[in-house]
Amino acid sequence: MTIYRDAKSEETDEIVDLINYAFGMQTQKILAKAYAESGATLASRHKVAVDETTGRIIASVGVYPQTMTVGGKQLNAMFLGCVCVHPRRRGEGHMGKLIEMWHDELRAKGNTDLMVLWGLRHRYAHFGYTPCGYDYTYSVNQSCAKHALAAVDASGITFRTLFTRDGDAQLADQLNRARLVYAERPLPVIDRICTYLNSEAIAIDRDGQSIGYLIRALADPSVVREIALTDPADAPAVAKAYLASLAVCRKDAFTVRVSPTDAAINEQFATFGENTTIGCLCRCNVFDYATVIDAYLSAAARLWRLEPGRLSAVLDGQPVTVTVHDLEADDNGRMIAGNDSGRASVRQSVAVKRIADPDAPHLSHMDAQDLLLGLGARFRRDLPVAPAGWFPLPMCWYWPDLN
Repeated sequence: MTIYRDAKSEETDEIVDLINYAFGMQTQKILAKAYAESGATLASRHKVAVDETTGRIIASVGVYPQTMTVGGKQLNAMFLGCVCVHPRRRGEGHMGKLIEMWHDELRAKGNTDLMVLWGLRHRYAHFGYTPCGYDYTYSVNQSCAKHALAAVDASGITFRTLFTRDGDAQLADQLNRARLVYAERPLPVIDRICTYLNSEAIAIDRDGQSIGYLIRALADPSVVREIALTDPADAPAVAKAYLASLAVCRKDAFTVRVSPTDAAINEQFATFGENTTIGCLCRCNVFDYATVIDAYLSAAARLWRLEPGRLSAVLDGQPVTVTVHDLEADDNGRMIAGNDSGRASVRQSVAVKRIADPDAPHLSHMDAQDLLLGLGARFRRDLPVAPAGWFPLPMCWYWPDLN
């Protein structure tokens, strides 16, 4: 018989041992932000499956609370991670049981807006997870440096290990919080967050002064997983200097991944990058549709112009009506609802109500998430047609914020 329950605090070492065995890694080092043997760590909780006969833990599923700030609005996310089953006990349904227990508990508490995970799409589709949002990956090569960046002055730009100088942690925190959308990175743990899962955090200096940082794959410095700059206009010079620095590694190109909500960085790399690809890293399970739409669609309205309009639907049983208006300034400078002026700089209002029209379409959970978050929803003729620019919502997680 198998017992399913919350893990006890004294079982942490056994859970870590199971994670190490199941994934073949050193959890306390690679996932130090949550499992380090000493020092500050991020909060986590686990549910476990225990063999009643032996008393051993045979499966574990962890959750990691994460506060997301989206255009000034706060979302309560819960990452699902370290989903592991002892190799000899796989195929017995333990993973599914533990995940369902987490879903039931968090839905009942009512303070989780969405759950997120990083894993295989079809492995987790059964539990209500679908690909969410997107990101851009730019490639920069020697041709870019020779032609597009030929006149760019990259002198004085150097790279060093981050968190080796006083003020590095504060700079990393400041640049993260300056984003329109960001996951909370507590300062006492920020160095561990930025080196999560075989990553290396690199400071970017100009003439000895820090101007930003990048996070790259430890095994391959040509894979940049995140970049943040105090002035995005420095991106061409940083890219040129970084490409030159890779010569010692015999690398003649690099890629950099950028969230769609980092508009200024995207604008810079789009002007000189060789190629651009659109990808999706995470899977999402929306618990509160109205809250998620309100936060991310409002953020989108600050990044690009949304087509004014209205959409009413029942999303997995949750009635939602969304309206987007253009705003114009009155004689006193106050913003008022206006007509479609066609100006790219026009400000817009996004209103989300928990009601739906009597004849509003009813969408299943998976269809609702595909409409809001899926890259292929535009090709589906069976989904409601949303005004241009609304979906997919600009949802993205940088590598250090995965769990």
